[in-house]
Amino acid sequence: MPPAYILKAVDFGLDSFTNSWKKLEPPVQKEARKLIAEMTLCERLPAKLHFHKLEGFKDIWTIHVSADDKYKASFTIKEGVAIMRRIGLHDWIDKNPE
Repeated sequence: MPPAYILKAVDFGLDSFTNSWKKLEPPVQKEARKLIAEMTLCERLPAKLHFHKLEGFKDIWTIHVSADDKYKASFTIKEGVAIMRRIGLHDWIDKNPE
């Protein structure tokens, strides 16, 4: 029996995500792309992503998308799909995840 992955897909379709993605430098985009892809390749999200629910917001989760923890991404989960909301500097995402 194949493993049960925590997420079956990632949706990058929200304008808020694509607009914030465009503001990232190419090296940050490259690292973030790799780490976001890992979300659908495992049965349990790797500890290095620091996956957690963002306090004070309903159903918004975050992960760290850079090795130095300087950048984060926010998303909601619906029916096993991570719907990416925003990506950017750690503190900015904590204050503006939607």
